[in-house]
Amino acid sequence: MDTFIDTPDPAEAAPDEAGAQELAAFLGPDTTAPDSLTAYQFPYGPDAAEMTPAQQAQDTEARQWLADAGMPAATGTTLAKIAVEHVARLAREPEVIPELAARECESQVRAIFRERTDEMVAYARDLVAELNAKHGGRVVDFLAATNLGNCAPLIVQLALFAQKRALAQKGRK
Repeated sequence: MDTFIDTPDPAEAAPDEAGAQELAAFLGPDTTAPDSLTAYQFPYGPDAAEMTPAQQAQDTEARQWLADAGMPAATGTTLAKIAVEHVARLAREPEVIPELAARECESQVRAIFRERTDEMVAYARDLVAELNAKHGGRVVDFLAATNLGNCAPLIVQLALFAQKRALAQKGRK
């Protein structure tokens, strides 16, 4: 695939485990999915009522991905908002070249995480790989088809959640 999020770098450092329990306690336990998939608020606007059966199926599957990640409703809603805005922006722009989009995304993510970029992106990639395996490869296919795998704001939020989730899991062990 030609997206930044699903192209692992073999030189990536594994996330540091030192202090994982302390950090997990500091971050808190908010790494649980809501009881209902409808708790994730997807900002479609008025055209949500006009979704095709295929779009409705994709909507349900995306909500299930969030739930399977253990993502709280507020975090999942934020990711959905970022995704909808990104897809709308792409619809207004000329053809996006995946390689250029991946480089631009990486540059933006590196500007945010700086020296911790590889570590933070590793958290996101691990979560994406886990969900992708559970859902027959459809997560990575979706990220590539929608170019969301090159959406820096989405990757940043996903990385932050994935880090919190991983550290909370380590803290519970």
